[in-house]
Amino acid sequence: MVSRLAVNLALGWLSAYLLLETGARTAEFFALPLLLTSSLVTSGYFLTCIWLMIRVSQGRSLSLWRWRPR
Repeated sequence: MVSRLAVNLALGWLSAYLLLETGARTAEFFALPLLLTSSLVTSGYFLTCIWLMIRVSQGRSLSLWRWRPR
């Protein structure tokens, strides 16, 4: 069973990544800031997934800071 939170995080990361990478390829002046932002979004996604995996291994709930599962 796949968590709704995992799917939402993945789709959010994918859309942000694609938008930032597309912007970096089309804009010459803003390429470096967009690539830096893309790497920060990817690092944040990776760390969030690791944190959630640790919570699952400890038997705790899968909820983010202000998000509550329905």
